[in-house]
Amino acid sequence: MLASSIVLLALVATAQTEKKWEVVTSKEGNFTVEMPVKPNHTKSSTSTGPNGKIKLTEITSETSEGVFLVVRIEDPVVIPKQVEEKYLDFIRDFYAAKFNGKVTSDKKVRLDSCAGRDFSIEANKVDVGVINIRARQYLQGKAVYLLLVASEPNQDLPEATGRFLGSFAFGIHPKGTTIKADKRETEAVGKQLEGWGMAIDPDGDVKRDATSKSLTLVIPGTLHDLVADIGKFNAPRILRPVETDFTALIKVDGSFKPGGKSTKEKIYPLNTGGLVLWKDSDNYIFILRTAMLGKGGKLNTMVMFEEREAGHRGATHNQVMPPGPVSLRLERRGSKIVGSVSGDGVSWKALKPMDTTWADGPVKVGVLATNTSSEPSTVKFDNYTLKIAK
Repeated sequence: MLASSIVLLALVATAQTEKKWEVVTSKEGNFTVEMPVKPNHTKSSTSTGPNGKIKLTEITSETSEGVFLVVRIEDPVVIPKQVEEKYLDFIRDFYAAKFNGKVTSDKKVRLDSCAGRDFSIEANKVDVGVINIRARQYLQGKAVYLLLVASEPNQDLPEATGRFLGSFAFGIHPKGTTIKADKRETEAVGKQLEGWGMAIDPDGDVKRDATSKSLTLVIPGTLHDLVADIGKFNAPRILRPVETDFTALIKVDGSFKPGGKSTKEKIYPLNTGGLVLWKDSDNYIFILRTAMLGKGGKLNTMVMFEEREAGHRGATHNQVMPPGPVSLRLERRGSKIVGSVSGDGVSWKALKPMDTTWADGPVKVGVLATNTSSEPSTVKFDNYTLKIAK
């Protein structure tokens, strides 16, 4: 059923003069995506599957660095929840087999409430060479949305890969564009805090008490968040620049008892505090001690380990943790980011790593705290260390 989309990847070697990014909407496929050049091929077709007629919508952009492809595959019936993961695995493995390649990385992602996969394939083409492929897919009801980037033979993935994969959105937005991050906060500035880095407090209302080894933040009961999805970046954070691999370590404590009402639409009140790796307002990763006031006043506590890539939610590898102090560790090993948690600071549990397209090179790292509760939140940081590889 996917044969026609596979054929399109033979266009990898085709070069075209680069143009500005295009916001592409597909009424047939009911999605929006940003592509580095105006699409060269758009196609709708049908095929026959085990459940009946399958509808395919394909959009392709060819560039001098590779091919960018979007495919919507609609089955006649809704994919049951209990087989979603197996279905996504099937699509991933199908592509790997078709390209005579192997899956070199795989991570779970979500968009809204829809399950997805982000995976890489190393494909060997006879008489051509190695083609690097990065793909992301989402399952919504009875449709799979697949975004795929294929490099030129024996070349790295295009620089535009992350932006393309992260720009996808379900539905057709009224203005024909996706929700993007607020660029004004990409390089927000603050005051240097000795031993910690640049203290950024966009709203200027967070109380701060710091020594060389400890830091306490008191955040008012108004929305203070860091969410590329809605362009909100007024959470207090303290960052310092890093250009090589690093290991950041911190102990997090505080009130973590969100009360009152939520100051954020469609989410329960929550408090967070922890570590953040920051490239810009579209690309960052955090590992945060989190407490959320759930339904019926139940307090849910966990550690959130999440990625934002090109302004949208990427990998999510969270971990349930009981109330109380938590030690967090964040490590960069090339393009791989590793998060770990500990209840006593001695025994550690490593969460599933994140393999990124953007986190190498110069970044910033430090501490972050958020509050979406209508009552103040207190976060205490202790024993912060940052070891930088030489």
